[in-house]
Amino acid sequence: MKLAAAYDKPSGEIFQELETSLFFRIYDIENNRIVCSEVVGTMGSELADFLVMFEIDGLLCGNCSTETEALLYDEGIQVFGGQSGECDEAVEKLLGGKING
Repeated sequence: MKLAAAYDKPSGEIFQELETSLFFRIYDIENNRIVCSEVVGTMGSELADFLVMFEIDGLLCGNCSTETEALLYDEGIQVFGGQSGECDEAVEKLLGGKING
């Protein structure tokens, strides 16, 4: 499984405005554990195209419009909106069942 988090590069926290995020932290998950992660810049790509290119299954973010959430849902990407704090901690919460979609 692959997860992405909208990423604020200076702080390492979840970037709060999904539609304007320039970076994402991409996580490879196996057996409900983080295997590896990397920070990737969008380079101006459309959000859905970018996430599909990386074969993302789930997305953690702060604010997300209902239009964007519907578009990502149509691409098979589950959105976990309303998140804040450090990205790695948020992913661990999701894997531990403390964040529901």
